[in-house]
This record gives sequence, C-alpha cells and structure tokens, in this order.
Amino acid sequence: GMFLRKYKKEEEEEGSRAGKNVAEIKLMQELEHDNVVESVATMPRKSMILAGDRMGSVTLWKGIKNVFKRGSPKIWHRVRVFNWRHTLGRNKCQERMQFGITSLSFLGENFFVSGAKGGDLRIWDVNGSGAQDEVVHKELIGLSRAHSSEITSIIGGTNEIEGSSKEKMMILHTCGKDGMVLSFMVPAERPIPRCYNVVNLGIAERYTSDGNSIPALSLGCNEREHNISRLVVGSSCGGIKVLNQPYPSLAPQDALLAYRQQMKEESLTLQVVAEDARSTIKCTSHKKNMRTRANCFTGSDFISHLVDEKHAASRVDAVILGRALQKHLSLFHHVSKKTQLLEDDSKSLYRFDEEFDNMKRGELYRSKTM
Repeated sequence: GMFLRKYKKEEEEEGSRAGKNVAEIKLMQELEHDNVVESVATMPRKSMILAGDRMGSVTLWKGIKNVFKRGSPKIWHRVRVFNWRHTLGRNKCQERMQFGITSLSFLGENFFVSGAKGGDLRIWDVNGSGAQDEVVHKELIGLSRAHSSEITSIIGGTNEIEGSSKEKMMILHTCGKDGMVLSFMVPAERPIPRCYNVVNLGIAERYTSDGNSIPALSLGCNEREHNISRLVVGSSCGGIKVLNQPYPSLAPQDALLAYRQQMKEESLTLQVVAEDARSTIKCTSHKKNMRTRANCFTGSDFISHLVDEKHAASRVDAVILGRALQKHLSLFHHVSKKTQLLEDDSKSLYRFDEEFDNMKRGELYRSKTM
C-alpha cells in the first residue's frame, strides 16, 4: 500500500503458551508515502530502508536511536527522495507509471540500484549531495532498457572480488519479465556496470510455435563454490531454475551487447532464408475439397526446400524453422485457416503473405530514397 510498516517481533513470556511456538508482532512505526510502494530494500547494519513507488520515486529512510530513552525502538526519518524524472502533468500519468520502481537493492554501502517497470536500470549515490530532505534527479549511471520489460528482482552489493586490474568489484544480478537474467561487475570506486553474463530462460523455445519468453519473477544467490556461484531463479513456468554463473571477468566486449548483436544477426539470417524461399518456391493452383486454390504451395514442398538448400538439417528441424518464418516474419499463412501452423504435409496448402511483400517493398523504397 502507500504505507511502509516497521514491525517488531516479541516472543511471549516463557510458559505463557505451553507447547506452542508463538510470537506477537507489534507495529512500531508507519512510514507514509505519496504513492503505492512496490519495492523495498534494507541495510540493517546502516539502519537504512529504501522504498520504491509506482510513480518512479525512491525514498530513503534512516533509523535513529532515541538516546534519551534507553531500549526504545529506532525512529525512522525520511532523508531524501530519488527520482530522475521531474513532475509530469496528469495527462502523462500512465507514461510515468512505466518508470515505476519494481525492484531495489543496495550495492555496497554507498550506492543502490533501482529497476523500473519499463526495464531501465539505474545506479544512485545513497548520499546524494548530502543535503537533508533533497530530491535527487540525477543518477550516477543509467542503463536504458537493460531489460525489454519489467525488472522483477535485483540482488547484489554484498560480495566484493578483485578484478583482473586488481580493482575491487561488486557483483550485481538482475532478472525481468522478458526472461533475461543479467550479471554485472561494478567497480567499487567508479560504479560503471559491465555485463559479464547473459541467460535467456526461453532461448531454447524462441522458434517454437508458442515461443514466448519465460518471465523470471524472483532471484536468489547461493554461496560461491570453486569460483562458480549459483543463481536461483523463480519463473512463471511453475518452478525454479538453478543457474551456474561463471567467475566474473572483464571480457573484451560487454556480454549484453554481444548477446543483442547475436540476436540481430540471427534475425538477419532468418530474413535471408525467408527471401530465398519467397523467390525460389513456385506457387501453383491446387485442388482441395472440390475447390481450386490458386497461387499456393504445399507444406511438404516448403519443408523440402529448406532441407535441400541446407537451411535445416532434417525435416523435423525444417518444420521448426518454417514456423519461425511464419510466426515472426509473417512469410506465409494457411489458405483457409490463417492461424494454422506449418505442417510437413502434401495436403496442407499455404500462400505467401502480402504483409511480407509489403515490408520488402517498403525497405526497397527507403533504400532508393536515402
């Protein structure tokens, strides 16, 4: 809700509830916020709490002891607010909610990381400019669209390692609804993150008929053993995945940039295969159910083309590839049921889609006018 509540757990007096393990939870203090709080992070040894709200603000609270009343609980005070966006009008409320803070984590004692609904990742200086009750609008580092959708969990800031340059490094892991798990190295002195490992939970299914991403919803980390740490990821598929993480190292290229380049090249490869099929496969008339279907081809003809041209190693692989071309590039559709996927069948008829042809004509026109 719009309140952050601090509770204290007090055990019942021994013997008052014989045979039962019962504790009483008492409300210590209610910390009021202007908007719905969607994420919280704590650092007990420094008595700090971070609270991120739906409208993109992060509030830092600090606990102060009451020196005049020994044994009394800490009183929590608002220290400063962090929000990289300035106030927007009411008509842009929905736009601003894309920057809602969905995950938070301290990164060492001097920094913290915020993850947004739109996939942005930002590193902030806990101390701001040092002024009390200030609103900090400038983050130290911002990674726009680090994830393509909501960042659901962030962990890090507790373990420091020595990098190849003998510089102290902090480790940061993030996951999101796009199914990506990213691992970063962050120098302790200059918090510029560099991605050293990328895991896509749905990478194996990306070209299947329902190749949607598998959202990663929660994240945890086991102890490091033999230079390998294990990330525990909770996903929407109804289970958890344990991922072995390599020992952090500064590779020549940022792992996230390398992954995106690989996906781009893979998409370009699909485009080449699609254009080859479009220009090579002959469309003719076929009779089916007492009707003549003009300008179409059979599913088995399309599969044979992919195998003959060595785009696929087997007919089974060719079906998967063909469905990827059908789904992701809108290359063709079934003549009577547009949602029916490609089958290796001589009786199934398909027709090249005008959407693909129009897209190619648009690209040709742009290239001529540039």
